Amino acid sequence: MSKRKWMVGAGIHNKRHKPVAIIGGSRLSPEEQSITDTWSAIEYIRTIFPSKERAGRFPPIIFKQQLYALVKNRTDVDREVNTLAESFRIKVFHLGRGDDEVMILITEDFTSFVKKYHGVSNNSTDSNSKYIASPSKDTVISRFLSQVVSTESDISISESVLMKKYGFKDKDLTALVNYGLITLRDAGTWWFSVPAAGQFMKIFLKGKQAALRMIRMTRFKELHLTELKRRKVPPSMKLGILYHAYDLAGSDSIKCIESTSGTLLRIIND
Repeated sequence: MSKRKWMVGAGIHNKRHKPVAIIGGSRLSPEEQSITDTWSAIEYIRTIFPSKERAGRFPPIIFKQQLYALVKNRTDVDREVNTLAESFRIKVFHLGRGDDEVMILITEDFTSFVKKYHGVSNNSTDSNSKYIASPSKDTVISRFLSQVVSTESDISISESVLMKKYGFKDKDLTALVNYGLITLRDAGTWWFSVPAAGQFMKIFLKGKQAALRMIRMTRFKELHLTELKRRKVPPSMKLGILYHAYDLAGSDSIKCIESTSGTLLRIIND
């Protein structure tokens, strides 16, 4: 393909497409028709998380802004995410970049990933005992998952609760930090965290920038979804174009527009 054709994109040519409607949902995939609420949106994003990355490296991670792209009312998303967290169907984790920036995991996915990542047996003994003289790695992690994760719905927890309510000692907290399960929020408070989250965010941010570049380099900084899907995905986009497209749409980095020839992705305020 010539440089000019690559820059312009198939179906766009020399004049800008006139959108016929700005849509509320993203309409990036036909499967979106089955989404009726925040939970079904979470399950859908989980299905498009690449299986290669799920093979022990990372759990299927969902970002709240991806849900905004799928569910029309953002207030409903916020409320339903809180309800799902309080019922322990999901676990919400702070990203450390902004107060509203969080990642979401289905609770079963989180616990399964932690056990697999750290090689913890499902038959670890004494996981329900609060006070153990010399806890093993398996025991500390199993206690944390069975006692804390299953009963604490907030995104952070105080040191006093961990020690007084659950019987963890200083050395246990140090171990949990080393295992990537908690990280310091401020004096006396810990964020819940996901092992290998830092590695995942590096991959995610590189892929996000690659997706933005693909759209930004077109003549009018817009590109049809079908054309975007046809293009060779850069090596840095390990999570797939759809995964990043929902993030970009939900975070208002791109606008999804229904044109006469399909869904058009347009850079916003660039």
